[in-house]
Amino acid sequence: MAVVGKGFAVLQSGKLRVSGIMAWLAWAAVHLQFLATSSLRLTVFLQWVWTYLTGQRGSRLIVNHHGSELERTVADPGISAVVSGK
Repeated sequence: MAVVGKGFAVLQSGKLRVSGIMAWLAWAAVHLQFLATSSLRLTVFLQWVWTYLTGQRGSRLIVNHHGSELERTVADPGISAVVSGK
């Protein structure tokens, strides 16, 4: 399975070969099915529909919620501080 473009994919599994919108829909269904929860499936599906209809790409930010790798905790006896590598 591979997505080639907007609304077009190819699927080859054994003797089965499909291309076009049907392969693209199969790819979408498989990927939605592998998401963990139904609320996440719905959210991703709605994002895909919005992107398909409007052509606008959503933000693709990777956010580190646990702090930067450049930050490290320095511990002295009785003193704790965070040193930033910025």
